[in-house]
Amino acid sequence: MGSRVFGKVVKVSACAVTLAAALTACGGGQMKMGSAVTFDKSRITTVNLDDDVTTWSKEFNKDSTANGLRKQAEDQAQSASLPYDPTSPARSALFWLINVRVWDKAAENQGVTVTPADTDAVIDGRFGGEKNLDSYVLALGLPTSQARDFARSQAIQRGIASKAGLLPSNAASQPTEQQSAAIDKLLQVVFAQATHALNIRVNPRYGTYPLLSQAGQVSYTLSKPDPGLNGSAALGS
Repeated sequence: MGSRVFGKVVKVSACAVTLAAALTACGGGQMKMGSAVTFDKSRITTVNLDDDVTTWSKEFNKDSTANGLRKQAEDQAQSASLPYDPTSPARSALFWLINVRVWDKAAENQGVTVTPADTDAVIDGRFGGEKNLDSYVLALGLPTSQARDFARSQAIQRGIASKAGLLPSNAASQPTEQQSAAIDKLLQVVFAQATHALNIRVNPRYGTYPLLSQAGQVSYTLSKPDPGLNGSAALGS
């Protein structure tokens, strides 16, 4: 599973952050103590995030395929276009954990149901099995315990595109360039709607989610926090 596949699969998840660029970490009111991120009715705690990062580090160091995926991606891309933050495992993990929540909300909003069989089809068809999926999510910065949730988010995107009639009738066929453009546009809108519905607020220690630069380039990771924020010095790899 080379870097071409690495970039291709991430693109579907990451391209949809563009319309959520106005969302920042500094919403009104105080965050609940111990939260890495809060949603409308739930949160991810700093303890849970730290546990995920610790587990990820142990697993990543033992997975040569995941390390190879990262090396190939970094050899072929500028750091700004990488689907993870090489300077901060915590920001990398948190970004993708948030994305999974957003796609779950998008499925709810769009009336799309993804079954375990749908997720299995993505794991087998797109990743070539669970072992490859595990290496893939480790390269992104997630522990393997989150691999199936990540695959489900991919299945949700496919389900949304399918419901809109944008996928080829032959499941084995790749979408045309025109279909791919329409899918990207649809997923951007759907992702933005779900993001705002969740009322996401990120602990300023981890930066903002997501970042759209003045040049219009999307950051696929949480942006770095303001150096003046309390606690920021403790962040990093």
